[in-house]
Amino acid sequence: MELAVLEADGRFMLERRPSQGLLAGMWSFPEVGVGGSVLATIAERGLVATAHPAALPLVEHRFTHLHATYEPWLVTVATPDEGESRAWIDPATSNDRAVPVAQQKVLALAHGHTAVASADPGALL
Repeated sequence: MELAVLEADGRFMLERRPSQGLLAGMWSFPEVGVGGSVLATIAERGLVATAHPAALPLVEHRFTHLHATYEPWLVTVATPDEGESRAWIDPATSNDRAVPVAQQKVLALAHGHTAVASADPGALL
């Protein structure tokens, strides 16, 4: 499953999942639909990418009844906005939102990636 890991000003966007189904009501990164693209997923949310998507390492996670592989794409976007079902979080501070373990793994990867890029932009080339 592809994820759009959207970053703006050191914060990452999470969306509230539907109130029914797997991980109901929890917060997660936007999912890219089958046959969709990361950039289309960003545009659907009214956001504008300011950099090309960068692939992060795959994240494997086993739920009690299934195995999931997440393919996260990190993209910097301009002008973040919040809403009832959207929040921008700073992983360096405490977060009171319910975020699934697999999404926490993706968040840690993305935060580490942006921290390295900020400290040494050439380190990722």
